[in-house]
Amino acid sequence: MIDPFLFAKGIALGIAIAAPVGPIGVLTIRRTLIHGPRHGILTGVGAALADGVFGLIAAFGMVALSTWLISLKTGLHLIGGTVLLVLAIRTLLHAGHIERDPEKGRTEGGEIRAVASAFLLTLSNPMTILTFATAFTAVGLAETLSFASGLILVAGVFLGSASWFTALSLVVSATGGRLTPRTLLWIDRVAGVLLLVFSAYMFLALWLRW
Repeated sequence: MIDPFLFAKGIALGIAIAAPVGPIGVLTIRRTLIHGPRHGILTGVGAALADGVFGLIAAFGMVALSTWLISLKTGLHLIGGTVLLVLAIRTLLHAGHIERDPEKGRTEGGEIRAVASAFLLTLSNPMTILTFATAFTAVGLAETLSFASGLILVAGVFLGSASWFTALSLVVSATGGRLTPRTLLWIDRVAGVLLLVFSAYMFLALWLRW
């Protein structure tokens, strides 16, 4: 029998794992302020998709795949750290500037890229699988789930994670107001520094592991 609260548990887990401030949160806030809530929400969707992948692996006890991904953490952290470094440098170099398409009135930067970059950044931390496994155990989901139950749980995780970033983006958009050039400059500077810190953390973790 499927737990009637399984979907709700998945939503709660998705929110709990997405809520801590990290590089995706910083990107969501910055993209919302610079490009509008649509880009912020799509950034969150990309992260939620990666959370869904990790949740799927944990829910179905895919030990072999989980172990394989964790074994790749050095390479994935290197990729993630590099991507964050590039984003940080780009943010700092273009601080205070918004490039818009004069014909469409929309900021440059593909929506697909917003989803893909967040997905890859989230996926670059395979240790999230262990976070999900621990969380599942904490809420009494350590046992092997049926196929239907697993899908319901992961759907809840995805919705919870996506909902958190959507709410974050909408709140930032509603309270951001009109940005002055000086405000925009400082937003970019702070975001760039934070992204540099996250990148440095990834590289430091790699160095300590070696």
